[in-house]
Amino acid sequence: EREMYRLFNEVFRTSSGRKVLNIILDDLHFMRPCSSMEQTALANYAKALITDRLGIKNFLNMTDAIIACGHE
Repeated sequence: EREMYRLFNEVFRTSSGRKVLNIILDDLHFMRPCSSMEQTALANYAKALITDRLGIKNFLNMTDAIIACGHE
């Protein structure tokens, strides 16, 4: 599990990786409303990608980052 976190973070911390992750999360309806069961399933997978694959568990830091982005 630690190795998986390391690999995913290593890839997605690069400039290109961050752009790709953004595209993936958009494709998975993570940042958009869902209007079908399929879209909801995709959005749930996006949440699993963030928590289970990237190992992000501190949602307060994620909230702070979202708020900071709105002020850039």
